[in-house]
Amino acid sequence: MKRIITGVIAAVLFNFGCVQLSMAAPQSVDVEALAATLAKQLSTLCPLAARDDVSAHAKCADGLRDATFIPWSRDGLLFGGDQPNLRISKRQLTHFKPSIWQLMYLSLFTFTGRQSVDKDPQEHINVIHIEAYFRNAMPPGEYPYPFWHSADKWNAYETANELKFYLTPAGQVFVVTRSQGGSEAARPVHARDATGI
Repeated sequence: MKRIITGVIAAVLFNFGCVQLSMAAPQSVDVEALAATLAKQLSTLCPLAARDDVSAHAKCADGLRDATFIPWSRDGLLFGGDQPNLRISKRQLTHFKPSIWQLMYLSLFTFTGRQSVDKDPQEHINVIHIEAYFRNAMPPGEYPYPFWHSADKWNAYETANELKFYLTPAGQVFVVTRSQGGSEAARPVHARDATGI
């Protein structure tokens, strides 16, 4: 099964043209402006809220349903936990249609409006960091996947404090990872001592 997943990721990355990302031409997009737009839009549609606030989640999901402010790659999106020590082609990521991921997974996070930009040291591509916190106390039916069946996976979502948006040289988002590499300073008190479901 692992070999199949790795093969699928390798095929997807080939389609993205990421095999030679480190040799790609410089980006022509204004990454700082894009980061500011993403942070502002996400914090407007999905602002900080109580971790069990189902109506806030529904409002966020509704706002993201037809949102077009994220410049997705035409080849789709790879999503998963942050694995910064691995090349993208070696990471265990899941392939999604961006609009589906946006609605089902992106809406599970709340946003502060804080962001930063840097370069991935291995791929030499721009990465936008958006401060985000997981809605970890909603009824089980609100989640698209039973994260809590695995203590490690549930913990990885609960302790995430940012989403990282990886950009192609043309400025399109082709990978998003959840990370614990951001700041805890803005994490709401009601989410600090979360015990999960």
